Amino acid sequence: MRGQKLICAMSIGLLTMGLAVPALAFESEDATALQSAYLRRDTSAVSQRIAQIPQGAAVTIQEEQGSWCLVDYNGQQGWVAQTVLRAQSTGEDSTALPGTDSAETVGQLQELLQELGYFPDECDGVYSMQVTEALCSYQRANGFEETGVADRKTINAMLAEKQLIKQVVAQAMAQLGVRYRRACASPENGFDCSGLTCYAYRQIGYTISRASRGQMSEGVEVQPENLRPGDLLIFRRGGHVAMYVGNGLYIHAPYTGEVVKLQPMGRQYTTIRRIIGGAP
Repeated sequence: MRGQKLICAMSIGLLTMGLAVPALAFESEDATALQSAYLRRDTSAVSQRIAQIPQGAAVTIQEEQGSWCLVDYNGQQGWVAQTVLRAQSTGEDSTALPGTDSAETVGQLQELLQELGYFPDECDGVYSMQVTEALCSYQRANGFEETGVADRKTINAMLAEKQLIKQVVAQAMAQLGVRYRRACASPENGFDCSGLTCYAYRQIGYTISRASRGQMSEGVEVQPENLRPGDLLIFRRGGHVAMYVGNGLYIHAPYTGEVVKLQPMGRQYTTIRRIIGGAP
C-alpha cells in the first residue's frame, strides 16, 4: 500500500543499540538498489523480466507484497525483491553512533563490523581509531564517502548486508540432502554445483552466472583472511563451486550419486568471490 513503511528485518533486533530509528528503517517510498536486479512482471524470481535496474539506481516503492515490492523505475513499473532495496536517507545524515555513546552500543557496532569482515580486533566497546578505520574500509569497499562515521547510510547498508548474507546461506542450507543432478538448479529436479549457488542467490534477488566458470568472475575477489559466510569458493580453476557457510564449513553439490552436503575446509581452492557487498 502506498506510503507503507518498508522495515529492514535486522533493525528490530538492533534497536537496543541505541540508534535513532531512522537509521534502521526504510521510512520513505524512495529507495536505492543495493545490487543490480531485474524488474519483473510478477512476484516471482522466474517471472518475465521487464528491465534491469543497475546497482545504485533510484526507484519509487509503490506497494509491498510479502518479500516483494512494486516499484517505479524510470517510468516502468514492476516487482523487485525487497532485500535488494535500501531507503534513501532523508534530511541531514546525522551521526548514528558518536564516540560518546555507551560501551554496549559501540561494542555492537564492532560486532557488526566484525561479522562483515572489517574489524579483526577485540570487541571492547571503545570507539577507537581502529573502529574509525574499519568504518572507512567498509565505506570505501562499498562506494560511500570515507568519513569513518557510523552515519545512518552506513548503518543501513551494513544491516542490509548482514541480512542478505543470512538469507542466502539459509537458502543454500535448505537444500541439504537434495540429490546431485547435472545441469539442474532446483529442489525438485536436483542441483549441480553452480546450480545450487545460482539458485540460492536468485532466491534473494541476485542474478549470477549459471556456470561455475562464470561465477569465477562474479562480484569481487576476497582474500582468504577475509572469508565470510555467503562467499563463493571456486575450485579447479572454475570447474567446481561451493558456498562458505561459516565454522570452517562449506556447502556444495559434489557429483553424480551424491547429495547437497556440508564439507570441512581443506581442499585447495582457486579463488574466493563475494557477491554481496564489497571486500576490504
